[in-house]
This record gives sequence, structure tokens and C-alpha cells, in this order.
Amino acid sequence: MVQNALPAALTGYLLGLEPEEIAIGLASATLSEQRLSIRQLTAGITLVDDSYNSNPYSAQAALELVASMRMSRSLYLVMGDMLELGETSEAAHRRVGELVAQLNPDFLITRGHLSQAIGFYAIASGLSSSRVKHFAGNSETLDSLKELLVPGALVLVKGSRGMEMEYIVRGLEGFTYE
Repeated sequence: MVQNALPAALTGYLLGLEPEEIAIGLASATLSEQRLSIRQLTAGITLVDDSYNSNPYSAQAALELVASMRMSRSLYLVMGDMLELGETSEAAHRRVGELVAQLNPDFLITRGHLSQAIGFYAIASGLSSSRVKHFAGNSETLDSLKELLVPGALVLVKGSRGMEMEYIVRGLEGFTYE
């Protein structure tokens, strides 16, 4: 969110606000739902819902966040397509795949046509192919995730708005681990 806060602070400064006023305004800002929203689910599962939108920078920030939260927990990354990137799409999905491999998640589940590149490049960068699953739709993605989850896991759900990743989030919120 620093990339959003800095221009806002500069605008406030240029409009004559005092630094203290800017600090108070930034401190009182609230994130929209589905933007790095952290929830505790059943069986100690922690869900990081970042399903509002996705681009290479926000994907990197979300991955850095879950890396800092992981500790010894199992990590599940559910990554949907990053849409509307034009000719940079392939390179952006490749970079996210490389970043995913560095985290060495227990499972990477990709959702959508473009996100297949995330899985491909994660494997090419060293993530075991047995830890990567790909699905075209949200229903299959959710079903697979529910089968794979273990108690105490950390789960990130990230994808562009058009991927409707909130379906997966809602499905996890109602999930009871058996």
C-alpha cells in the first residue's frame, strides 16, 4: 500500500496539509474488503484474502506478507489470472511463478488460463510439480483446496476481479475441517 500512500501524502502536502494531518489521515485509512484481509478459520487455518484484484506488484506484496507470516505452517497459494496486462502478461506471470518457487509452498493451486504460467515457471524455478495443481474454474479449485488443507495452514487467495476468486474465499469461510 506504500505505492498508494506516497502519492496521497504528496497530494495532501501540496494542498497545504501539515505532516501531522497527513499522518493522521493515513493512519485512519482502512483497506477494502478482499485486500489483504486476514481471517482465522476452523482448525487454526489462517486465510489471507487478497481476491479483490491482482497485478505483478500486488502479487509480490501478498507473497511477501505470507512469507513473513508463515513460520513453520503449511502454505497454500491459490493464484488466479492477472488480467489486463497486455503484452507484459507472460513476463508478469513468469515473475510471480519465480517468486512462488522461492517460497516453496506446500501447494500452489492456479486458477484460469493465464495463471498456468505461474505454475509452469514455479516448477521451472525448482518447485516440485507434485505440489502444483491447475484448474479452469473456481468450483474445482475450491474442492481441491479443501481436500489438500491441513489444520494450522496458511492460505493466500489472490487473483484479478474477473476471476471471481471471492467464490473460493466464501467456500473456505464455510469450510469445516474434518
